[in-house]
Amino acid sequence: MIRYLRHADIDKAEWDRKLLVCPNKLWYAQSHVLNIASPGWDALVDEVSGGMMPLTWRKKFGVAYLFQPFGLQQLGVFSPLAITRAVSSEFIAAIPEDFKLVEIGLNQHMPVLPVPGWSATEHPDQLIDLSAGIAAVRANYASGHQRNLRTVAEGEAATAKPMTAEAFCGLFQRTTAQRFKGIDARGLRSLLPLLRAGRDRAEVDIIGIGDEHGNWRAGAAFVHWQGRSILLKSAADEVGRDMHAMFRLVDDGLERACERSSIMDFAGSEHPGTARFYKGFGATPAVYLRLSRNNLPFWLKPFKR
Repeated sequence: MIRYLRHADIDKAEWDRKLLVCPNKLWYAQSHVLNIASPGWDALVDEVSGGMMPLTWRKKFGVAYLFQPFGLQQLGVFSPLAITRAVSSEFIAAIPEDFKLVEIGLNQHMPVLPVPGWSATEHPDQLIDLSAGIAAVRANYASGHQRNLRTVAEGEAATAKPMTAEAFCGLFQRTTAQRFKGIDARGLRSLLPLLRAGRDRAEVDIIGIGDEHGNWRAGAAFVHWQGRSILLKSAADEVGRDMHAMFRLVDDGLERACERSSIMDFAGSEHPGTARFYKGFGATPAVYLRLSRNNLPFWLKPFKR
């Protein structure tokens, strides 16, 4: 039987212990990550099967809704057993009706049957198998990527260096966040504590490239956790893009990831150019689902905007 747990009733240490035995575990679902990205998150748990699903929620105008926290691409059900369509449907049906609007990302292991009142849409992700090592990974780079990497190597700023969370967030705020409008302000504010906590736990590695004056021009934050690396966020200004700095940062990130992980997850992109950039490193496409339900009364429809 699936139970709904309020935040105060969730044993966070037990949650993390159970997550570790789930074959589909993801860094996003750790309690410390959820605490930062979605303070007060609730959960659905099935004590018989061990399945559990975080419910990341907020309120606006007194209306509770489920949302996908900034930086956390996939959540949904995590289970020590295979997640069947029936299990997925049971968890979806157990989401309280109190959440009038639901827009959440499900992990790639979670299939979904058509459920009345719900819609599920496919979204892209890109993955690289790292198990053969960095030499094999680099052998799959597109010729254009190899050429751009040689261009970076011939420049003065050829080496990726450790970057502080503060410096990365500053660069991100004035570059990526400005180019991609609509990023939630509260979510954006959660990025710095998320990166700080990840670095304190040796789960996040931030690297950057600067110019000859010591100014950061590009940066990338990578997660390394339980055999899976994730390109969490990246940023580059015009100078960094002209330097092809992101080619060097991703290449360096892949080399570091090969020492700790068997998969690199680029965390997907809806932007065709970004998807082509990842494909040039040998990434193969994958799909995850975003689940939505809108039970808002007509006079609250503007709430969604």
